[in-house]
Amino acid sequence: MNSNKREIDRLTESVNRSGFPLQLRVEHLVSTIGKDLGWRVLYKEHAWKHRNEDEAGFIDLVLENDQKGIVLVVECKRRLDTSWIFLSGIQSAPRRHAKVWITYNTPQGIQHFDWTDTPFSPASAESEFCVLSGEDSTQRPLLERIASELILATEALAREDRAHVESERISVRVYASVIVTTAALKLCAFDTAAISLRDGTISDPAFRDAEYVRFRKQLSTFDADESDPISPVGLNFLGRDNRLQRAKQKERTVFVVAAPSLKNFLSEIEADNTGLVENLGHL
Repeated sequence: MNSNKREIDRLTESVNRSGFPLQLRVEHLVSTIGKDLGWRVLYKEHAWKHRNEDEAGFIDLVLENDQKGIVLVVECKRRLDTSWIFLSGIQSAPRRHAKVWITYNTPQGIQHFDWTDTPFSPASAESEFCVLSGEDSTQRPLLERIASELILATEALAREDRAHVESERISVRVYASVIVTTAALKLCAFDTAAISLRDGTISDPAFRDAEYVRFRKQLSTFDADESDPISPVGLNFLGRDNRLQRAKQKERTVFVVAAPSLKNFLSEIEADNTGLVENLGHL
């Protein structure tokens, strides 16, 4: 009997190390309470391939809201006994903008088909630096690797989805990248002027818990697609010598969500998406 229990424990540990249970639990959550929140599971384990990179893989979950106007491309990451620490300024206010993909369809056809900086709920802290407890400092940060691949997957899905948007006459469809994790999310605020130039350390930091965080930085190596006539923010629009704007074009936003806060995150996205449509008129 003891031998059988040890075998069961060993097999259970192998299953739990895989991270698939978290993905299945998130799927179950959306399938059971998503109707009340206005969300449903559109795809699971959805294959993708990026057109400009030799990159391919599977999206854990694709969620769609009832109005078919917002799609979440979700990666689930099980990380136990660790914290993801996002660095922020002392005076940093919650951000209400995000760099997401927008497909804008009109009776005259697709008018906008690109990554776009736009108002997007819910508001949250934003950071471009994340420290993972116990991470090897000689390797590329784990979150950057996960986020970069998720951005490629999101764009690949949006391009695959274009024909559907046109055939269903969907006006606006927004694709946002989301990482759902069991790691504790922490915000670390400190005075950058007080960082020691002798040893590069901070002093008197303030830490607080976060439900979700905008992780925003240059997660794409591509400029705006100059060959895509639908993209209004291509290189010609920006000007070839405008280096700052070219650099900002590579920025993307990935929402990092603590798994216990996923329900709140979904409900707050549903509460406000009118600004997305209004913003298109200024592009």
